[in-house]
Amino acid sequence: MLHWTRESAPAQGPTKPYAQAVEDLDVDTLAEKLRSTGAGFVVFTTAHGYQDFPAPLAALDKALPGRTSRRDLIADLAASLQRKGLRLMLYHNPGTVQDPAWVEASGLNSTDRTRYFNLWQAMISEAGERYGDKLAGWWFDDGATRLYPQNAPWAALHRAARSGHSARLIGFNSWELPSVTDWQDFDCGEGLREPRGREGRLQPMGDGVYRSSSRKGQQATACVTLENGWLHRDSGQMPSPPTWTEPSLKDYLTRSRQSGLVPIINLKVTQEGLLGPASLHLLRRAAQK
Repeated sequence: MLHWTRESAPAQGPTKPYAQAVEDLDVDTLAEKLRSTGAGFVVFTTAHGYQDFPAPLAALDKALPGRTSRRDLIADLAASLQRKGLRLMLYHNPGTVQDPAWVEASGLNSTDRTRYFNLWQAMISEAGERYGDKLAGWWFDDGATRLYPQNAPWAALHRAARSGHSARLIGFNSWELPSVTDWQDFDCGEGLREPRGREGRLQPMGDGVYRSSSRKGQQATACVTLENGWLHRDSGQMPSPPTWTEPSLKDYLTRSRQSGLVPIINLKVTQEGLLGPASLHLLRRAAQK
C-alpha cells in the first residue's frame, strides 16, 4: 500500500502542487521497485485527508473543481504494474473535517446524506467504468466510522464500486470493529498483526476465509505499516526506517501464508516516488520463502 497524496513530502527540492506532482511521477521506476519486493498487488491512495483524484474525474470536478489532474496517473500506474505482473487496487476515503471545502461541497455532514452518497456513487462508478478490469479492487476507508453511522446504502455502493468490472474486489474498512456490511469481499484488517486473523479465527493451512463472526465469508487481510506512519511528511528527508526487524516480519509473513491471511504492507513514499532503501531491503529479504 502507498499513501501518495498532496501531503506527501519530497526528499529533495521544494514541495510541488499536487497536480504537478501527478504529472511528474515516474510510475515505471516506482513499479519496478514494488515488483522487487515480491508483492502481487498494490493499493494506491486516491483520496485521504483531502478529496483529490490523480486523473480526470468529471463527477469530482463538477462538485469541487481543481481537485483532479490532466494526466491519468491511475491508468499509467495500472499499465506499468501490469507489465511487472502486479495488479492495482485503489484506496479511497469518504472525507474528513481536514477538508472543509469537500465537506461543504459533498454534503458529507448534512442531516440528509442523499447528496453525498449520490456523489460517491458517481465518482466511483465513473472511475470503475474507465479502468475496467485494470482496476482489481477498492479499499474503502472509514466504513465503520463515516459510512456506517450515515446509514450507507451498501448494495448501491457495491454496485457502483463494481462498475466496469463485475469481479472487482470490494472492502469497507471496519478497523477493529465488527464488519459493517455483507456487501464486500474482504476484511480490510487495519492494524492486524495476528496472522490467525481477527480473534484468531483462521485455521492453520486454511484458505484465509472467515467461517464465523460478522466477517463470515470474507477473505482475511491485514493492513499494517512497515515504518512509523502511513504518509511521508518530512521534507528534505527519505522515508523513516522500518520499525519491524527481519525475524519478526519473516515470521509474520510465513505464518500469514500458512493461515491464508493476505498481508497488505504500507510503505512510505516521497512526493517524487522514492521508497526507503532500508524498507525495500527488509521486504526483499523477509518475503523470501
